[in-house]
Amino acid sequence: PARRDTEALFAWVTVLYTGRADAALRFWGHGEPDDRLAVFVRWGADCREQGMVRAYFGMLAALASGAQASVCAHEFMSGGGAGGHRQTVNQAPLCSWQALFGALDFYAGHLRPGEPDPLAAPPPEIPDAEVALLRAFLRLCRSVVQHSVVARTAIYDSTELGAMTTMFALLACVVPVALKAALLDTVAAFGALDNDVLANSGAQADSVRRVVDEMARRIWAQLEQSQMLPTAGDGARALAVGRGSSGARGGIAYELEEVEAAAETYPETRAFVRLVAALIHVPADAVGVTAEAASAASASASVPADLGSAYRVPGVGPYVSFVLDSVLLKAEQRAYRVPDEKWRGYALALDVVERSLSTLDLSMFVGTHATVTSDALRELATHPGFEVAVRVLCGSRLLDALLRVLDAGVDAVNAGAAAASAVLPALRILLRVLHVQTAVLRGAVPALAEADSLGFALNLPRSLTTLEQLLLSRRESVVQIAALVGAVDPHVSLAAVRIVHILADSTVFNGVDDRVTRGALTLNRMVSMIDGSTDSVRILHAFITSLEAEGGDDVEGDESDDDSAAALRVAVVDLLLANIVSSKPAPTIAHYLLGFSVSRPAADDLPDPAQRATVLHTVLDLLRGDSLLARQPRLAERCYHLVHRLCADPVTSDVALRYLRARETFVSTQLRAVPAAITTDRPRATSAELHARAWLWRTAALELHSLVLQDSRPRAKLIAEWLVADAAQTDDADVFTSRPSAFLDAQMHLLALFSGVRQAYRDAMATLQHQRREAEADSADADAMDAEDIVKSDDVATAEDAALLGVDISSCVAPNARGCALYDLAALAALLRQAERTLDAAGALGSAAARQRAHAAMRRLTVRCYFANQERELFFAYASALRGWKEMAEIVVTSAWDRVEAGGRAARERTAFQLLRGLVQTVSEHDAALMSPEDETRHAEVLTALASTLTLFSERLSLEWTRAGVLTRASLAAAKPGAAGHARALPPATESQLPVEPLLDAWRQLVLAALTPAAQASLQLRGNVYASMLHFLGGVRKLAAASADENEVRPRSRLVAGALDVLSNSTLGDRLLETVSADAADASDAWKTVAFSLLDAVAALYASETRPNRVVLFLTHKNFFSSYVGALIRREDQALQLTLQPDPASLNALYIYEAKMAFFIRLAQRQDGADKLIENGVLDVLADCSFLNMRPSASSDAAGFADAFIPARAERFHQLLMPALDLVLALAAKIGRDNVTVWMKVARFVSQHHGVLEAVLKEAALPAHPLSMALLAEAKAASALVFYVARQRAVLDRETALAGSGHVGVTSLHLPMLALLPKLSSSRSWFQRLAPTNDVERAQALVSAALYDDEDATDVERSVFGQQASDLVDAIVQNAIAYAQAVTERPTGSSRMFRPAFAWPIEHNRESDYLPSLALLVAFVRQSLTQITRGRRARDEKLRLAQNSAEMTTADLRKLVSASPYVEVSDDLSTVQMRALASVLLTQQGRRIGRSTSVLVSTVEQALVLLWRHLSFFIS
Repeated sequence: PARRDTEALFAWVTVLYTGRADAALRFWGHGEPDDRLAVFVRWGADCREQGMVRAYFGMLAALASGAQASVCAHEFMSGGGAGGHRQTVNQAPLCSWQALFGALDFYAGHLRPGEPDPLAAPPPEIPDAEVALLRAFLRLCRSVVQHSVVARTAIYDSTELGAMTTMFALLACVVPVALKAALLDTVAAFGALDNDVLANSGAQADSVRRVVDEMARRIWAQLEQSQMLPTAGDGARALAVGRGSSGARGGIAYELEEVEAAAETYPETRAFVRLVAALIHVPADAVGVTAEAASAASASASVPADLGSAYRVPGVGPYVSFVLDSVLLKAEQRAYRVPDEKWRGYALALDVVERSLSTLDLSMFVGTHATVTSDALRELATHPGFEVAVRVLCGSRLLDALLRVLDAGVDAVNAGAAAASAVLPALRILLRVLHVQTAVLRGAVPALAEADSLGFALNLPRSLTTLEQLLLSRRESVVQIAALVGAVDPHVSLAAVRIVHILADSTVFNGVDDRVTRGALTLNRMVSMIDGSTDSVRILHAFITSLEAEGGDDVEGDESDDDSAAALRVAVVDLLLANIVSSKPAPTIAHYLLGFSVSRPAADDLPDPAQRATVLHTVLDLLRGDSLLARQPRLAERCYHLVHRLCADPVTSDVALRYLRARETFVSTQLRAVPAAITTDRPRATSAELHARAWLWRTAALELHSLVLQDSRPRAKLIAEWLVADAAQTDDADVFTSRPSAFLDAQMHLLALFSGVRQAYRDAMATLQHQRREAEADSADADAMDAEDIVKSDDVATAEDAALLGVDISSCVAPNARGCALYDLAALAALLRQAERTLDAAGALGSAAARQRAHAAMRRLTVRCYFANQERELFFAYASALRGWKEMAEIVVTSAWDRVEAGGRAARERTAFQLLRGLVQTVSEHDAALMSPEDETRHAEVLTALASTLTLFSERLSLEWTRAGVLTRASLAAAKPGAAGHARALPPATESQLPVEPLLDAWRQLVLAALTPAAQASLQLRGNVYASMLHFLGGVRKLAAASADENEVRPRSRLVAGALDVLSNSTLGDRLLETVSADAADASDAWKTVAFSLLDAVAALYASETRPNRVVLFLTHKNFFSSYVGALIRREDQALQLTLQPDPASLNALYIYEAKMAFFIRLAQRQDGADKLIENGVLDVLADCSFLNMRPSASSDAAGFADAFIPARAERFHQLLMPALDLVLALAAKIGRDNVTVWMKVARFVSQHHGVLEAVLKEAALPAHPLSMALLAEAKAASALVFYVARQRAVLDRETALAGSGHVGVTSLHLPMLALLPKLSSSRSWFQRLAPTNDVERAQALVSAALYDDEDATDVERSVFGQQASDLVDAIVQNAIAYAQAVTERPTGSSRMFRPAFAWPIEHNRESDYLPSLALLVAFVRQSLTQITRGRRARDEKLRLAQNSAEMTTADLRKLVSASPYVEVSDDLSTVQMRALASVLLTQQGRRIGRSTSVLVSTVEQALVLLWRHLSFFIS
């Protein structure tokens, strides 16, 4: 045979360069000094042998691949192959466009158009060699126009070439099928929108898209005009949607049925389908058929909605219907010479269906929109995507065809069979239908059914339902879809996972299958389908394999990026997360895949991985790896979320936690494995890592709390101690033993995690702001903005741009899957397009400048919204991480605190201080780097949440200081020479070892935290800081009191002095007082209570000064006194009355009142405070308060109101009455006896509330009335008040003058006062009436008050409760006797007659009905003398034991210490310290008994004076 070396050379070059973009530029002489390859190309243009020419054109087609190469090829062909002068068509060189289209025009003119007639003479035919040459030439043309829009436009618009007209003319002729296929592919190349072309166009991509869209619309018109697919028909004006119609005859339909079907090969039909697909452009802002939102699509700009409107129902529906009815649905009926050709046809037809669905815009039926216009409904009805959706949802043959494609199975897909090319589009179509079906069924179909102005008759299927309902009866197809999760192609697997996700979410598949049960459970339909299939093990393995597949970085693209295996892994975990919720009864598909028992998911243990692999094992293996969090943070986030969901879900919690502890030690291992620092510099990755840490820390908090509840001390200790251990320690050394202040330089893991989160947020926010500035600068350069426009704030610029376009971008805000409110960029793009159309229709964009301004505003809004989304997502992740850290930290300092055993109490104290110090620095700082400019409010919310944690830290430190106070007492006692039998001091004390300076710095930071801008903007933040300050000051006072000398009236230590200096030596004190005082006056209920409590604590701190109290001076200067006092009657009186209702709505007013009165009582203890309170009318206000007269009767509580959270009415009234009485008593103690005016106000208070005081005194003396601690306390205060007032002669004289006028006052309480003595002074019988009324009193009744008391006493008398009651009764008796002595005293020179207070009998114990007798007085004196004698003996015994505490057993020591005022006894007390502390306590008890004895002696003296006065009166 003849050699064809040149032809082979051309073919070899074709093979080398096919598909290699711009790799052949040297052949075109592009930038190469050596032009031999270009000469070679030009030489080939002179070939004339048909085989060589055909091979040469094939080579040129390969060399034209790429944007630059295609331009060079176009220039080469336009120049006739040699770059010479242009020639006429008849003289055109062979290698030129003129030659190609001239040849096509020649054959179009000589061949007869139409269908061949078998009776007619054979038509002229194109020789086979010429057909091959024309196909090669057309392949070159396709390559050039595909890669170069410039060449495409030039050829298309050339009237000289007439490319489109010529090709459509030749398509109408009887030519070989292969040539028609080549012609159709060439036409498709002109209308196709290639992504590579757009990418190479750069900034001109939008204009290129518009050019190609317009070109495609023109091709549609030419295709319609050519009637290649007959669409004119009989001119019917009716549209039957969803029913199919294959009535087209002639044209491509004839070729398919008569020519290609007979030949069993279908190149022309495939080319026609490719043409239809190429002419349906998917818009740039559409995200494909996998988009979850029905609104995430927009209409194609390349499809003319009015195509053929002059003679038929408009639109491209006939073309898509032909693809559906004649190609797709008949694919199984046709014979194929090559079997794979069937699947190629399926793939091409499904591509048309997929594109149709991708351009179906249903946004008008999603959310709140304006009324849908008739034009929009008309376009919807004629849209091919709507036809596809309706056909699927009515269960037509199209659905069967899609499922038939999936029946090819996962094995065929993985084997690379031809069927694999059709499986993926079939899955995507089903997925998109699942997404849009709600909008179609509930929005589009009803709207079209009600429309009456479409312009044509519309026939819809009678039955439409959801795809889930249709698939329910096709169980094998559902199993096939689930099995496709195991496909090697991640895109196929991803689509299958998402379909399974949606099916599992639906009520149809999430319901129970009554036919299948496992034990006591009825199985979920999805679970029953998979578990009952023969592929169940394979499906489980498919999900495991999908998770094990290696994937790249999963945050490089957008959240919806489907182009990687990483997205598949994320989708699998999302499926699991969505099916472990309380709204879905277990077991769900997630429980099945994770390995939980189908019959008993809440009880049976998870399988061992060696016995049966499950998805959970794979998830844990992923988390066990070193790089998952760094490489794929999105996947890591989902995995940690899944583990937390399993541990928190009521069904899976016990089983999951048990497995994670027993086999994985998951929490402890993960906490150690996850680094504190986040090193990525990408904001998206930072967000994902922050979310991942949040879920891990929440799981740790849950696990730690669960371990504490289960009393699993070793495991809880392991986690808790690691969290508070030094992050820099590499061994077991204790940082607290190195040097006293070493812990100040250390940073525990818990704080290191916190710092890592904050630093990551700072870095990511800085990166985002830098990217935003660059993007805005580029936009400004492109739009030529003025300098003054660039410096405008975001809010102002955004408002101006939105106003220019007339849009409200806030309507595009919607929460994402995590709940973060973001701008929906797809909705924003649709909104801006609509705004542009509206402005254009109104004529506002008539000039080029106006259009440019509008486009610039659209770009700026898009940029701002994009970066606003980034910042919001980042901040949301930051807040989520802080919340997770907060949960973990709060568990550590509350329920798990006692599990921190390393280092003992000293280490726990330092840990609490470190936590407080680390967090208060964050709450007190005002760092703009931590906040995006428009999100200060959200940042304040995060700080508010942290402030509540700060309160817990402060409270924990205060509790540790309480323990330290016990140790301080013990250490000070034990360190005294000779104490407890020791002749020398003991080793250094183990009390609080915190340096003073860091403590004072923490106090200063707490004060600053209440004054930051964020705190000023958030009352809740301020309130929590106030609470932290309260705990801090409370602990400081406990330490000061524990270390103070026993005789010191106002304990003062370096810490107290330093805390006072922080406020006094700067403006902080006044600023704090101003803020707290304002909140005490105007804040909401709960925070008023905290504010008054803090004012009380600060007043106590200032009280350690000898000069006038600064709080009093400040409140006087700012006029807060009158506001606080006046509010009692103006606003609080009515609210306090409501708290005494049987079922009050709120007790907030009561709590505010208690805090305010405690503050007033604190101020009243100093003369300056008492004077200011009286000056501002507090006595008058209290006298006028009505709530003090609303004392409930005993029967009102016995009626049965019982609420564990609301005290009884009597207890509530006690809380109201006692503060008022205590305040009046405190003020009375500061009033001079000559201040008659003020005493008259006190007397008025007694008069106004006479009934209450009388009732209290009478009930205390009534034998049948039970006694309570509250009643005794009220009687003590009332009797003291009556005594104080009765001493004032001016008051008594006034009341004597008013006698008979109906006035009641202190004299009216004479008999109730004296009636107390017979019932309380003569014997201890009142103990029989005494009973505890609440849990605290009942607990105190079980604790012995002291050792070695009178053995004849009852258990109640010997208890702490009985001792406190006895003290109250003694005080009442003392007040009554002092009152009697005062009212019987006759001043020197007075003419007033003596009025006896006691009756005359002295020989027996029978009292008068009105007055106690002298016999009672004699008995009291006798009994008191006995008590004095016994008290002295008890005092001497306790003082002796205090010097010899070694005689006491350890049990007696602990019992004595437990009965002390220090309720919580530290476990750190040694025996030596306990004996020393017992010595101190015994000394205190001895001195207290001595003081009580001295008071009793004074009372006896008054009783003897009374006895002498009465005896003198009766004898005389």
